[in-house]
Amino acid sequence: MPSRQARPLIFTPRWNSVFMDFDFDNDPPDWAVDDTQPVRESEVDLENIEGIDQYALLCYLRANLGLWNKCYPILRAEYFDGRHRKAFEAIEVFANRYRKMPSALYVAKMAKLQLVVPEDAHDPKMMESVAVDCESFCRRKATEQFLIEVSENLDQVKSRSFVAEMTKKIEKISSISVKVHLGYELGQDMLDIIESGAKFDHQPTGFQFIDEIIGGVTVPSYNIVSAPSGKGKSIFLQNIAINYAEMGHNVVYISLELSEYLVLKRMAAMLAGISIKEVYKNKDAVREALNRPDMGKIQIKRFPMTGTTPATLSAYLRELEDETGEEWRHVVIDYPDLLYPDQQVPFDNIHVRDKFVSTALYDWAHEEGAPKIIWGASQQTKDTEVDSKKAGTSQLAGGADKVRVADVILSARRTEEDMLRHIVWYHVVKGRNGGDDAKIPLYWDPETLRLSCPPDLRKLFEQQNKAFLLKKNGLTNRDTMATSSVSKSNIPSARPGELAEKLLRRKR
Repeated sequence: MPSRQARPLIFTPRWNSVFMDFDFDNDPPDWAVDDTQPVRESEVDLENIEGIDQYALLCYLRANLGLWNKCYPILRAEYFDGRHRKAFEAIEVFANRYRKMPSALYVAKMAKLQLVVPEDAHDPKMMESVAVDCESFCRRKATEQFLIEVSENLDQVKSRSFVAEMTKKIEKISSISVKVHLGYELGQDMLDIIESGAKFDHQPTGFQFIDEIIGGVTVPSYNIVSAPSGKGKSIFLQNIAINYAEMGHNVVYISLELSEYLVLKRMAAMLAGISIKEVYKNKDAVREALNRPDMGKIQIKRFPMTGTTPATLSAYLRELEDETGEEWRHVVIDYPDLLYPDQQVPFDNIHVRDKFVSTALYDWAHEEGAPKIIWGASQQTKDTEVDSKKAGTSQLAGGADKVRVADVILSARRTEEDMLRHIVWYHVVKGRNGGDDAKIPLYWDPETLRLSCPPDLRKLFEQQNKAFLLKKNGLTNRDTMATSSVSKSNIPSARPGELAEKLLRRKR
């Protein structure tokens, strides 16, 4: 028997004046975070609770942020019933937005369910036990949903595609786990690693000149393009999303700044090869470009600037894959500088904030069983002339931690002269496989906003990157001097942009 009178689990708090506004713009008030008057186990008649397994799990999850972070990747709102689901959703939204757990009072108001604070909520052994129980709970619920889905679609069992989809779901269920993968043992796993290594090899970006210098990007990888404000970060990201889709990959384009409408309009112009001003007048051309059978899909989603974290994006992608039954392993984020960390850190400290965001995105790209190519953009702190000073890591907003985790960093440069000639230069600030300090010119079509590597820019590209291309081909400057019949005096000393001007004159 409880020592005091048991409180009802479902109730309406009497302190209605406290709950005036749940749309907290900044940090939530103390009552929404702190358990100043926690309800203990002894105060509740636990024996008469319906769905005690769900209730107990929610009590432990809400009371321990570390346990929540460990279990959250495998949890789904649909695993819970009734008020338990509402309670889970309330905790999920609050934790993703504020990187802390809500008070029991907050959950009670939002879900009409009073969660107790277990006395052993922070005991390490108990936490391990609860994590194992959570894993079993999620597997059981996922299996129940799977069996219901199969029973409701028995007429499709003869379909190969349906059977393949169900097989994939069974594999996902069997992989539900809160445990960390232990890695690979070289001697035992070597053959499997080599055999599967092809799919983790370099994948082209779709920009020929960039791929010739850095050899594409690895799978998985987290890559950054940086530029001063208004100098083409979003344009590059939209172009590379289209490049991947044209290779047949499904791409998720996440915007934290531009509207979905504007991104859709730009991509329609790029794919159809028409002026962005003429998109509405050329619906047939747009429709034909968007319905190419060899194209992968591009899913465009805008998230709010306030409160969006890497965990938010991970949860969204997981839901998208569950909903579509397809893999989405190419993610473009415009742009990570606007993300909030999953941890609670001062938002005005850009270095600390970017450290946690960058490492979270890197880890997400390298997620076990779901490797991804992630591209993001970053603001530059200095707008440097193309030919006056080489791009460097010090010009990247956020500092050393962002640079350290990135696999490839490209820095965009445009002088006023280049802008007139529709050229943008991408300096390789960092490449996992070489190419540092290379300067790569791309043509920027002012009408379609498409970036490309036209043949007329080949000579300029080779002149700017002669040493890199010689090394790639196994030659040295001495080899070329011995075999070339052309003296240095006959080689044009064109500045970046001169050949582009000739290209445009011919184009006109």
